[in-house]
Amino acid sequence: MGNSQELVLRGRGGVSAGWSDGAVLVRDRFVEHRIPVQLIERVELRGRRVRLVLRAGGASESDYLVRARSGPAATEFVRAVRAAVETAGPVAEGAVRTVWRPAGPGRPARSRAGRLLALFLLCPVGLSIAAGGGAGVGQVVVGWFCGSLVTGFGVAVLYGARAEWRNRRLYLRGIPVTAELTEQELVDIPDQEPPHHRRCRLAYEFTDLQGVRRTYRTERSPSDAVRAEVELSYDPADPRLVVQGAPTVWTTVGAVLAVLLLGLPVTAAGLGLVGVAVAAPFVSL
Repeated sequence: MGNSQELVLRGRGGVSAGWSDGAVLVRDRFVEHRIPVQLIERVELRGRRVRLVLRAGGASESDYLVRARSGPAATEFVRAVRAAVETAGPVAEGAVRTVWRPAGPGRPARSRAGRLLALFLLCPVGLSIAAGGGAGVGQVVVGWFCGSLVTGFGVAVLYGARAEWRNRRLYLRGIPVTAELTEQELVDIPDQEPPHHRRCRLAYEFTDLQGVRRTYRTERSPSDAVRAEVELSYDPADPRLVVQGAPTVWTTVGAVLAVLLLGLPVTAAGLGLVGVAVAAPFVSL
């Protein structure tokens, strides 16, 4: 199987998988992994979850997971890759080839954002039509947009606190390791003004409990000091979940206060404004 039978499997979270020219390409927004079929031990399919399990010692990652959007597409993709694995030759030397993808805007993301924005703008129009025009239109429009902005701010606070709690939980319950710096690259970021137009991309490697070499990638400002070794904690159930360093007590306290004083009250107030805007046309009838 080669270029004459190319397949693309679209997954959730911006992850996709492609089959072309004797290799599987697993991509996200930033990284592309080219996996020769000779390195694949087996392909598992559970519902829409496609997992590529690699041969021991063949790569720094032991497996790759894609949560497919289409069940039939996942079935066809797995069938094609399994057939190639069964007829593959000897195990290839070397590891999976991983490269950074060029940074740039993605059309699918813009398209989804455009549809959501159109729906957001059309909602008050529909409510205004339901109100029958007149004085109720201003109440609907003002309530909708003000409530949406307030709700969005509250949800952003809650999301930030959730990320802080997740990192702290991972640090306390994860497996601590010391990772060594293996890659350092200075890249230009399009459409950014100095001094934010450049970023330093770093890659650190560590060995998990199964003896598999893992790679942790991060970015920082070029002016920040680069350490040859860093402390990491990873989830033993999913070693791809990694947190660097220890969350401080002050950041945790700040996250709790942000949830209690800002996140929950602001979100509730915003939803209340949206509810009033939605109910206004029908109450006034």
